[in-house]
Amino acid sequence: MSIDEKKFFASYFTVDTNCGISIKNKAVVMTMKTVLKKLREYRGLTQQELSRDLHVAPSAVGLWEQGRRLPDYANLRRIARYFGVTTDYLLGNEVVPPTSDDENRLLDQYRQLTANDKQFVHEMIDRLVPA
Repeated sequence: MSIDEKKFFASYFTVDTNCGISIKNKAVVMTMKTVLKKLREYRGLTQQELSRDLHVAPSAVGLWEQGRRLPDYANLRRIARYFGVTTDYLLGNEVVPPTSDDENRLLDQYRQLTANDKQFVHEMIDRLVPA
C-alpha cells in the first residue's frame, strides 16, 4: 500500500483490534453516494453500464450508491478520472460541479479568442441571458 493510500484510509477509516474497519465520518458516505449517483445520472448511465466502464462488479456501484460501502483508493481515483472530477469532489471536500463535454469544448474555444472577440462573446451572452 502506497503512502497516498495509507493517508486516504487513515483519514476516512479506523481499524479496531479485531481488524474491523469502520468509517470515521458518515457524512463522507452520504456525500459520496449522492455525488456518484448524480454524476452517473448526469451522464445517462445505468449502474450496469458504469460498472462495466469501471471494470468493477455491478453490485459494487449499487453498494457505493446505497452508502453501504466506499470504493477503495484505486477505484476512487478511477471514478474521479472517469467523470473528470477530483477525488475531493467525490468525497464532498470540493463543491466545483463537473462540466459537460460541450462546456469543456466551449471553454477551450473561448480561450483561443482574441480580447476583442471575448468582449463580443460577453456582449452576446449578456443579451441572451439578462442579469
